[in-house]
Amino acid sequence: MPSYDYIASLACYGEFHAGTFERMVERRREAWFGDDGSGLIRDQKMRSVFFTEQQRRAWDTNGHESRRDSYEVTLVVFGPGEFFGLRRQLARLAADPESIVDRLERTRSLSLHGIHQLVGEALVPATLRKILFELAAGMPDAETVQGAHDELKRSGIGVGRDERGHREELIFDSDTLELLGYRQVLLDPDAGYAPVDSIVGYSSYLTRSVVAGLPDGTPPPPGSD
Repeated sequence: MPSYDYIASLACYGEFHAGTFERMVERRREAWFGDDGSGLIRDQKMRSVFFTEQQRRAWDTNGHESRRDSYEVTLVVFGPGEFFGLRRQLARLAADPESIVDRLERTRSLSLHGIHQLVGEALVPATLRKILFELAAGMPDAETVQGAHDELKRSGIGVGRDERGHREELIFDSDTLELLGYRQVLLDPDAGYAPVDSIVGYSSYLTRSVVAGLPDGTPPPPGSD
């Protein structure tokens, strides 16, 4: 039986339709990544967030029924070989740490946003966590803040940097250098959907562990009958 990397998070990001902002959606997400490539995503929307009353009214009156709120838990099940997540990429980086900068540059991930995408929903070896933290803190114009807090008010070491119209912020655990949280702050005055300095995205990582299997009652993946 495969073992699974399990990551639970609370996140809030914008939803856009035809290029127009509609709302922010806070959701709880759980992901299981099996060493055989099987896995599960369990997702539940928690609440909608708007920057203006006009946005709220537009959603209430114009939101198509197919895109209305549903607070039911949704499951996506993956069969073997379908859902490795970032395990393989992280294993390659850990095996050849001297190539990390080159690999991230080739995938256009050499940024705080890219590092978040790499280590957020993943179990990262301690040696690699240290390397990636130092890489983040050492980027041009990056600022390091002791005693920074994520959206759950957990304290850690913050690294912030302006990237593509946003302030990207990573908050690392002071002892383990695991990523506690990520925050994206709007800097572009022409974005139009939110005031400058608004938080327009965040993730807080609640649990990372290795578990023996998928939850009881998980249905089989599609096509497995």
